[in-house]
Amino acid sequence: MTASDLAPPAYSAYVPLRITAHLEGGFSVSQDQGVGLDSLLMSVVAKLLQKTKAIRSVADLDELEIPVSKHPSGRYYLASFGEYQVQDFEKRYLTKRPPITEYRRQSTLKSIDIGAGPDKLQRDVVPILIPDRGLVQWYAVGDPARLFPLLHRAPSLGRRHAAGFGAVYRWSCEPLMPAELWEGFPVLRDGCPLRPLPLDTSGLTTFREHTLRLLPPYWLMEGQEPCAIPVQGWGMLHERAQEEA
Repeated sequence: MTASDLAPPAYSAYVPLRITAHLEGGFSVSQDQGVGLDSLLMSVVAKLLQKTKAIRSVADLDELEIPVSKHPSGRYYLASFGEYQVQDFEKRYLTKRPPITEYRRQSTLKSIDIGAGPDKLQRDVVPILIPDRGLVQWYAVGDPARLFPLLHRAPSLGRRHAAGFGAVYRWSCEPLMPAELWEGFPVLRDGCPLRPLPLDTSGLTTFREHTLRLLPPYWLMEGQEPCAIPVQGWGMLHERAQEEA
């Protein structure tokens, strides 16, 4: 598959959408970042184009087009971050082990001390959020005909996929009627940002400031700037989970 296979056709129907992930259990989310629909889709496209290891700067993102509209300013996508009601929190334990197999292949070491030193076994506590009814929802303006197939290539949400967290068993993508929309759809509701927004966004009233990128991938340091995020949003949820763990 090439970039041209993912490019928009001459005419494409960009409409208001509600996207829902149905999870099998809980998921682990990065502090102050949440799960962005644009980031999720861009990750899928990067894998399809086999560019996941080539992304080192903003210049490497040129071919990673996703079927979601951008704000007229071009500064961010018209797609929210995942919304969910937290039903419960759990704590899981993961043991970080030294790369013993690699040591055997590449080293002359006869023994490894896993009880102390740099190769000591580490037991990490991972806070897991359990969403109510297993649902995480996003809102966007996008092309459902091209967006829905990409969702099916995203089998999980959040971090620690290899440990089995965040598994998605079903995706749904529904066009919304005009009566279901609100002022600021899909990135702002009642003055609260539903994704990282520029601080000068019209209508912002309730938010806290945090330094992030406005476009995915959000882990890149390049292009970070002060953004508006929810006062009791993704980071607050994560902090509470850590406290209970």
